[in-house]
Amino acid sequence: MIFQHPYWLLVSAFLFACAFIYRSAGLRSAWHKLMSKAVLNLLINHLPSKAFVNKLLLAAAIVAAALSSPSTRNPESDAFQHTDGWFLLADLSRSMTMTDVLPSRLAAMRNALTELTTASGAKATALIIYTADAFMVVPPSFDKQQLAQTAALLEYGVIEKDGSNLTRAISLAVSSIAESGMTQARVFVLNDTGGISNNAIAAAKFLSTQGHRLDLITFGNSEANNDANQQLDMELAQQLASTGGGKLVHADSLGAVDLSELSLNNDKVAVQNAAQRAIHWQNQSHWLLLLLLPLLPGIYREYNAT
Repeated sequence: MIFQHPYWLLVSAFLFACAFIYRSAGLRSAWHKLMSKAVLNLLINHLPSKAFVNKLLLAAAIVAAALSSPSTRNPESDAFQHTDGWFLLADLSRSMTMTDVLPSRLAAMRNALTELTTASGAKATALIIYTADAFMVVPPSFDKQQLAQTAALLEYGVIEKDGSNLTRAISLAVSSIAESGMTQARVFVLNDTGGISNNAIAAAKFLSTQGHRLDLITFGNSEANNDANQQLDMELAQQLASTGGGKLVHADSLGAVDLSELSLNNDKVAVQNAAQRAIHWQNQSHWLLLLLLPLLPGIYREYNAT
């Protein structure tokens, strides 16, 4: 069970304590309306001077606890797999043909795309390629064989104009997520840190604020290199991943990527926006509100008898 608005629990605890500290005067002050003064004086010592608890404050404490939205996992949420999706963004710029990773950065990226395709399981997965512009080559699909075959054929030159417009690729992913009706998506950028600009970081931030996540997988020699074309900006790469709410993973010199660092199987977590919460969690506040029923008659009698 989780509490979607846990701060209301503090209010509930405060009101609950006040319910026992500031107890109401009970029914003693109302007895004079029901019996004569002589009988009241005879019985006065047997009437409680204060109620055991302030029912109005206790009711307010229950309402505050209900506002914390206690929720349990929806057992049928796994049936809504179409609401989750992965987007793979592959950089096909010239720098990806460098061989500082064996056999090349591009070959290592293709292998990583295949591994991600396998790890995506039942989630709809899309493939976007980019250089100076970005193109959706495989829209969100459950056909993983087609995706793997397309990824294996990626080569430099597929897009005529060279470049590394990562901003355009992320923007294309954002618009595709919205059009697909996905409430939770993960975007995986596979590149050599080229194209990471302020605009790309801003696009990653917007993606994150929409309840999605961006992870970055880089290929290339991260050590100092005399060839400026082969150098990686890992500091900027880390900034992009952090802004996107994800992690940065760097391939080793043989192009191997440790995907376990990305926590690919940990999607069943408390989600961030209202649409996701409605699908994955069942609000149980109504059970708490049922506790008000035995209190309401007492509250009515107490505050209408005085």
